[in-house]
Amino acid sequence: MSRIVYLVGPEGAGKSTNARLLKRYLEGYLGRCVVIPKPEIRSRNLFADVLARFLMRIGRIEYEVRPEGQWVRKVDTVFMRRIYKLWIFIEVVNFLLAYFIKVLPPLIFGCDVILTRFVIDFLTDMYSIARRVNAPLRIPSLLTYVMLRLRFGIDCVVYLDAEYEVLHKRYYIRRSTIIEPRWRVEFFRAVSKKIFEFVKDEDNSTFYMDTTSMDLREVNTELIKIVMHHVYGER
Repeated sequence: MSRIVYLVGPEGAGKSTNARLLKRYLEGYLGRCVVIPKPEIRSRNLFADVLARFLMRIGRIEYEVRPEGQWVRKVDTVFMRRIYKLWIFIEVVNFLLAYFIKVLPPLIFGCDVILTRFVIDFLTDMYSIARRVNAPLRIPSLLTYVMLRLRFGIDCVVYLDAEYEVLHKRYYIRRSTIIEPRWRVEFFRAVSKKIFEFVKDEDNSTFYMDTTSMDLREVNTELIKIVMHHVYGER
């Protein structure tokens, strides 16, 4: 029977690294077929990218160039609010298509799936969109209620967390990308942890790990213990 393990947490918490190590362990120790979908399944704000270019053309958006790239400084929130429902609808369709294309096929062919971006990340993005356009939270709240009850066949959810200073340090060591501003990371942590707590109240297959004072080996060892015991039933 195929399994789904979902790792969630802020950028720099070690989701991708631990997913690769867990995949290697499950393939080597249990002989499982394991897939990590790429790119990750969450809202990619594709509609927002197209919309931003359109607004630039008609002069309703301003861009400020910074070292890390282009940064939206001012948006016509009245116009954004008018197309808010369409925006959310396109993001939901995009998410569901990604699920049916990237997750279901490996499961059908008997492979396990490890996700590092999925429904909690997606719902956090929906709250972020609502905040960006100053819209009521009714639609994100409804999506949260509905999508968390679908479960999408997830067998285990592990929240990998860490303080911002540690996340920043890990990114500096990797030098692979630039960590998001503190306010954005804290927003993700606040919203995603609320959603995670909601899932935790409904299901006992959710686990929280604060990796602030843990090295990679300790995190991966603990993660393997959780997955092996609660997903594969091994002591």
